[in-house]
Amino acid sequence: MKRLLYIIFPLAGIFFIVTTAFSKRSNPSEEKVIPANSFHSGDIILRESHGMLGELFKSFSLNERKFSHAGFINSVNGEICVSHFTDEQKGVVCEKLSVFISKDKCKSFAIFRPKYSISQSMSIKQIINDPGNRLIPFDSKFDLSSDDAMYCTEWVYKCLIKVDIHTPLTQSKGGVYIAPDNLYINNLVKKIYEASY
Repeated sequence: MKRLLYIIFPLAGIFFIVTTAFSKRSNPSEEKVIPANSFHSGDIILRESHGMLGELFKSFSLNERKFSHAGFINSVNGEICVSHFTDEQKGVVCEKLSVFISKDKCKSFAIFRPKYSISQSMSIKQIINDPGNRLIPFDSKFDLSSDDAMYCTEWVYKCLIKVDIHTPLTQSKGGVYIAPDNLYINNLVKKIYEASY
């Protein structure tokens, strides 16, 4: 599986960049506005991204191939954003929620809330706002055993582990990894909101 990813990932990345550069801007009136009471800092947000790269990441899920990218809802200086891992060597970035869920970025999205205790809820906010997150490079090898580099779902998974929430993993002939559906097809989270374009 890893050998296949070495070939597919660079090609998918080039296709993603090209299609993004030439995509049409969406009508602002078509964008989704999530009710303010539908999310909290620490909620997991998943989206179905456009392009070949999105399709590739969706294919990692074995139970439900619906989403391709994941992050955390986060409140920074009073602004609601999404902390998520990128493939642009920027580590974890904080992007406005409205941008993360825009029609230009995705076809659909959903928010899931882990069943945090009060102390877990406080801890996860500190963990996702750790400045060190910005220094972690993207893991193009998808190696779950190392913390030196990470991919989006791996980062969410490992943040949750730090507050003692252990979502399931996917095992395949290529090894063990964390797929998008591992983050929400379990009894550790509940769906808060879902929408599609």
